[in-house]
Amino acid sequence: MVCVHEKFRSADGKCRLRAWTGTSDFHVCKRLSHSSCACCDCIGGKPHACAPGKYRGGSGQCMECAAGQFSSAETADQCMACVPGKFGAQTNQAACTDCGTGHYSADAGMVRCTACAAGTFADAGGMAACDNCRAGRFQASVGQTQCMDCLAGTFSRGAADRCDACAAGRWQPAAGSQQCRSAAQCEGSEFEKHAPSGTSDRICSSTEQCSASKYESGAAAGGQPRECSQCPSGNMCDGVSATPCPVGHFSEGLAGEDHTQCEACSPGRFAPVAGHPSCFECPAGYYQHMPGSHGCNGCPPGRFGAHTGMLHCRDCPSGQFAARSQSMQCEACPAGRGTAAPGQRECAIQL
Repeated sequence: MVCVHEKFRSADGKCRLRAWTGTSDFHVCKRLSHSSCACCDCIGGKPHACAPGKYRGGSGQCMECAAGQFSSAETADQCMACVPGKFGAQTNQAACTDCGTGHYSADAGMVRCTACAAGTFADAGGMAACDNCRAGRFQASVGQTQCMDCLAGTFSRGAADRCDACAAGRWQPAAGSQQCRSAAQCEGSEFEKHAPSGTSDRICSSTEQCSASKYESGAAAGGQPRECSQCPSGNMCDGVSATPCPVGHFSEGLAGEDHTQCEACSPGRFAPVAGHPSCFECPAGYYQHMPGSHGCNGCPPGRFGAHTGMLHCRDCPSGQFAARSQSMQCEACPAGRGTAAPGQRECAIQL
């Protein structure tokens, strides 16, 4: 007979518990004869590895990991806290579980995941935080995987649990909007034919001609006055018709502004097609120094554009190069090579 599991034969002939210190304390465990002991479970003088979900306690025994923790062959008999985005609901776990969609865990060692709050969502598992609903959308319930568009006549600023109705004198015809539009004002000889609602603009009428920055949305017929409407975004108006802005130009269509002409896109911005309500910024790696442009130019080799909306590209610093056009950053020269000056497409100097 030998000593019981994880005990050893002491000098006085008794079986005693050997505490594991991570060194070689178990080298004394041996198969020593004794009338009342069983085998000491040691391999090469050290204890056997604990099973997944357990850790080596101070007494040398294998203990269960607590909830919110795990152990595996890679953790060397130690329990590790579940990382954010995961949880451990039970003890003795070999791995943590991803939070489900609509839920998250922000801290390590969580035993359960938290439902996303109203105004937020999680469309994938294993999230450490929920995403906010973008402007123009909302989510009224907790634990959701997506947000919904605000209805026409309403809007939201973002991370919203509800949408707000357009205030009096403002309107919004489209769903998923982040703001409402100001209603058109009747001008000159015009008079109000239809008052604005949450989803429609004010319609004015005139027995003469529509104001210069509006257009005839309904021609006069049978002695009835003509309808005058606010110039739509992306257009310019002359009191009769609405004409799309040419490429490189835009018109926001805001009430109270002069819409007889479209504005040219500023340098660093462009409008690729006619009828645009706004201009786009040139992407990184491109530039445009001229106003009223319909496109952007790629940075040539040796130069780079790190940001959007750039008017000019920059030379690569000495010791760096850009072999291709449209580069967003330069690369460092390899060891033993250099450049003769800034703005180079290759490292031509042997150091």
